[in-house]
Amino acid sequence: MAARAPLACKVCGAPAPFWGACDFNTHCRLPDQPRLLPASGVEVPYHRCGNCGFAFTAFMDGFTSADFRERVYNQDYRLIDPDFEAERPAALAGQLLGLLGDVPVRVCDYGGGSGSLARHVNSAGRALRAVTWDPFFDAQPRPAGPFELVVSFETFEHAIDPSATLADMLSLTDENRLILMSTLCQPAGIDALGTDWWYCAPRNGHVSLHTRQSLDRLADDAGIGVVHMSDLMHLFHDALPPWIEKAIFGSGRFEGP
Repeated sequence: MAARAPLACKVCGAPAPFWGACDFNTHCRLPDQPRLLPASGVEVPYHRCGNCGFAFTAFMDGFTSADFRERVYNQDYRLIDPDFEAERPAALAGQLLGLLGDVPVRVCDYGGGSGSLARHVNSAGRALRAVTWDPFFDAQPRPAGPFELVVSFETFEHAIDPSATLADMLSLTDENRLILMSTLCQPAGIDALGTDWWYCAPRNGHVSLHTRQSLDRLADDAGIGVVHMSDLMHLFHDALPPWIEKAIFGSGRFEGP
């Protein structure tokens, strides 16, 4: 394989050397799970920043919305992410209702597909209300904000431009700028795994693979704070109103900021 020149990190701008490549049809699966799609024969290169650790591919940077609908978010997407449409949003809606069900706030589910999470929340008869905005999968008219909370579950890894996507999320928030996000950070053994990491999956649209450091840098650049509840869950914030502190940190499951 010919040497590949480093790219500028999309998060911090530092050099990001070539990290490895995988077939375009590589999808999320654990090592003991079968491959659901044959190899496409199309190589997708990833680069990883030597400063903040952010890993990314520029392969889809030039894709149009039509390209994404044809090549990524097409009829086969539900095959490689079967929980996307029903099971995952139902579970996440239950968690949100458990945390915030009696709090009269408006939530925007950013990247919520066809709106299943919002429908579950709104049909529960609780004070919490939700709408969906998904510029990746099923773009509908942009909802009117501001919202007291934006949630974004398994979406940020799909963002070609993480800084612009975070800014778009923040533009939907009120003065507290609250975003509850899930995106899986790279594990401690990523140097050994490389692009064999199960979350490195171009067929799922996973073009951006974060570290806590890369998320910290994005928060710093946006002038907000971020609390890493785990390697999966992250709370971006400016002010923390009492209802969010009580709901999330008062539960005892997460440490305070």
